[in-house]
Amino acid sequence: FALNACHYSCRTGNLRVMARKTSAEADPPRGLNDVIGIVLMVFAVLLLVSVLSFDRYDLAINRNPPNRPAHNWIGPLGARMAYASFFLTGIAGYMLPVLVAFIGLGCFFEALSYLKRRWPWALILVVSCMGLLHLADITHLKETHSLFARARISISAPSLGGFVGMALYDFIFWVLGPIGAAIVYVALDLISLLFLTNF
Repeated sequence: FALNACHYSCRTGNLRVMARKTSAEADPPRGLNDVIGIVLMVFAVLLLVSVLSFDRYDLAINRNPPNRPAHNWIGPLGARMAYASFFLTGIAGYMLPVLVAFIGLGCFFEALSYLKRRWPWALILVVSCMGLLHLADITHLKETHSLFARARISISAPSLGGFVGMALYDFIFWVLGPIGAAIVYVALDLISLLFLTNF
């Protein structure tokens, strides 16, 4: 009986140790996740404020001398961040802070934690939006007075879809033509939204 009791207590002790190990492996320390979440949220807020207060004349490439002091609420660094965002992504630059903020929130809230693992789908969503915006602007690239041209000039971008949207069409999607490319971009948007929203 004593041997059986010892055997039983040793087995339950092992089970307790194994349970502690499994729970420790299942719940990684929150410290690093929280730090990453805070960094992403701060970057998202800085980027959002900088794109919302963007003034193209804060940059010497658009006017010499540029605005002094810069009109951008984040200062000269904010003006450069917003310019880089708009130049690369076009109007989709307004989407970037929102997506970065959602990924940052995924570091804090368990319900949104899947967003951390699905960031490639967020990237595909933004890129396909850039492609669609470039397609909307494609017939107005030479104009200077249309609504599309004024929007493009106000954000100092080569196209409403930015450099990336323009390059995607010029090097890949031109073989489909504007309508075929639009169909593919919309399909990519829907697929990425499906994965991002868990709908």
